[in-house]
Amino acid sequence: MTAYIRFPSALSLFALKTLLPFIHRSGKKLEPLCDAALDQLILNQRRHLLKTGINVTNVINNFALIREVARRELQMPHRDIQLLGGMSLMRGCMTEIQTGEGKTLTATLAAATAAMAGIPVHVVTVNDYLSQRDAELMMPIYDRLGLNVHAVVHAMPNAERRKAYGADITYCTSKELVFDYLRDIKRFDHVRSPLQAHAANLQSRLAIRSLLLRGLHFAIVDEADSVLLDEARTPLILSAEDNENHDIDISLILAALEITENFKKGEHFDIEKSVLF
Repeated sequence: MTAYIRFPSALSLFALKTLLPFIHRSGKKLEPLCDAALDQLILNQRRHLLKTGINVTNVINNFALIREVARRELQMPHRDIQLLGGMSLMRGCMTEIQTGEGKTLTATLAAATAAMAGIPVHVVTVNDYLSQRDAELMMPIYDRLGLNVHAVVHAMPNAERRKAYGADITYCTSKELVFDYLRDIKRFDHVRSPLQAHAANLQSRLAIRSLLLRGLHFAIVDEADSVLLDEARTPLILSAEDNENHDIDISLILAALEITENFKKGEHFDIEKSVLF
């Protein structure tokens, strides 16, 4: 079961600042708890997030919980600037954090909240060293929250990559993520739509289990200007010899798509929208 993020993306910086006292008030209630009581609260909070999704109240309580875990495990409780940065990330916004303000710790707020709600998370960095370092540094927080985290690095074999991408939170570089995505696309060959992929899988012509990624759900991009602008200028091309014929019979799929053209919203299907905070 995967929860959805239902947070108003139009909240201004002023509106976010008004949430800080509520986070601190919730955090004050956590400080006197013994370790066993805190662990039980973590378990209850994960169940609650899976059931209700991510909303303003849940983010307030979860940020306070993650902050308390960071205080106990790393002696590094999140500061207000980091709490604001975490809420901005939950909104899906570009967030500028100055050097020394702790962006690595800031990312744990959004990453852990989404992961606790059952949403797979990618934290995308610019090199293997940062991927591995950040994952290891923040490991105590994620472990205490009951989340598993892995890092994907260049020399990692496919079996380990698949396991790493299956973690609750995966730290990786943009290049590794893109190339693994291209490798998965290559396995699809001429299958270009989700419906075609599903049909091919039912026909045992496409081994979904052989794919490295389990989908792209929620990503936090570190050094976004470098990843999305500078490195985006360099084309990433995956090439290999392939003499096999992977064409599949899509007549059944096309017939099904033709039938669905007559479906009416509200009568034959409903649309559930997911809006970023």
